[in-house]
Amino acid sequence: MCAMKPALALIMLSACAVVVAQESPAQPSRQKAPPAVCDAAMASLRQHDAKEVVLVLTLDDKGRVDSFQTESPEGLNLEKSGKAKAEIKKMRFQPALKDGRPAWAQILISLDCSESMAASSRP
Repeated sequence: MCAMKPALALIMLSACAVVVAQESPAQPSRQKAPPAVCDAAMASLRQHDAKEVVLVLTLDDKGRVDSFQTESPEGLNLEKSGKAKAEIKKMRFQPALKDGRPAWAQILISLDCSESMAASSRP
């Protein structure tokens, strides 16, 4: 019985490590941002001298955006921006798999607004 307790603790610790790793991916996936996202983020991007919006997306088992949270630039809250929120919610992804079956997941994504920013600064 005593030998089982350390093994159980090791299993529980391993499970916690996997959950933490899934919640904080090292590198965000990068793609071109929908124009409405860049438009809503433009002032904040300029203020922070940035060209990307980073979001944490919660995806359902069909790859649809269920919810999201703006990670950067700091102070930007796209969750409250009507057009940007609608464009983000329209995004589709390959469903995550767990044990070979579609599953809910959280991903980190970087949306590139450099083209929109360059176009808006032209005379």
